[in-house]
Amino acid sequence: MPRIGGPSVHPYPFQYGITGNDVDGRNNRAALDMPLRKNFHRHPSFIKSLTSHGYFSHQSGKWWEGSFTDGGFTHGMTHGDPMRGGRHGDAGLKIGREGMTPVTDFIDLAVAQEKPFFVWYAPFLPHTPHNPPQRLLAKYAGEDSATDVAQYYAMCEWFDETCGELLDHLDEKGLADNTMVVYRTRAVLTSRILSTLGLGQCRTPSR
Repeated sequence: MPRIGGPSVHPYPFQYGITGNDVDGRNNRAALDMPLRKNFHRHPSFIKSLTSHGYFSHQSGKWWEGSFTDGGFTHGMTHGDPMRGGRHGDAGLKIGREGMTPVTDFIDLAVAQEKPFFVWYAPFLPHTPHNPPQRLLAKYAGEDSATDVAQYYAMCEWFDETCGELLDHLDEKGLADNTMVVYRTRAVLTSRILSTLGLGQCRTPSR
């Protein structure tokens, strides 16, 4: 499966060389990742293209290939420094779970400076850890609901809420009619949840 950065570049995974999360997650991952990252960033990117044409661009959430500046973004959250725990989004993974302020503030900045803009919103939702707000979990928990399934459903609604906040902000700024929104997702189900739902093993992403 292509990594989360895959949609940002034009070639296929066999061309940019990244087909999984880590080269070897147990042994010197950061050093082994550098040549792959270098190869990845030499390819054309729609993010860099937008930036070169005057767009402001913001990264938040999952981002595997270094810092947001490595990816050509003008603004962002991920530092990508392995010495500070950088791996697949680091500080950017706070988005959604801890609010939407970095994204909405960026949109406000772009509007104030009359700049076209691009937002990469890739929250760590409904990914584990499945720790939704109690107000959402209460909607799905019950005698007939397995705890892990209820947690997963609540995580999905939490993700939906954050998307709604983003879309609402576009409306509030009068931008919705002149903004393209592209939604892309995949299943994030543990084997235990799949078993509970009677779905067996899932070895390919559901999109």
